Amino acid sequence: MVQKTIVLAANQAYMSYLETTIKSICSHMKQIKFYILNEDIPTDWFRLVENRLEKIDSEIVNVRCSSAMFQDYKLPTAHLNYATYFRYLIPNHVVENRVLYLDSDMIVTQDLSNLFELDMQGYPVAAV
Repeated sequence: MVQKTIVLAANQAYMSYLETTIKSICSHMKQIKFYILNEDIPTDWFRLVENRLEKIDSEIVNVRCSSAMFQDYKLPTAHLNYATYFRYLIPNHVVENRVLYLDSDMIVTQDLSNLFELDMQGYPVAAV
């Protein structure tokens, strides 16, 4: 089984958005390995989601991060929180050949597999 790795970052206040993003991805894809960078999402939630993802040959990884290391940084807008900076920790916590980072408040409307096959011409990061 070749899993595609998708990384999301959120906190407990963003769980409903996170769930919607995961559901929208899963409605178009299978065999996904989700890494969720978070500080406070309950472990029970991860167990519940893991049980659901097993049915589509997928899994979820709970990656605990601390916002304390970012407290000296200014948040760009009032509606953001320090979990916004967790994406910078991806290289520290995720060891995979290729990773797709998505904001956790997106609705995915099609299969994202082509993004995992994109020729990055040797560049370590592609962004839009």
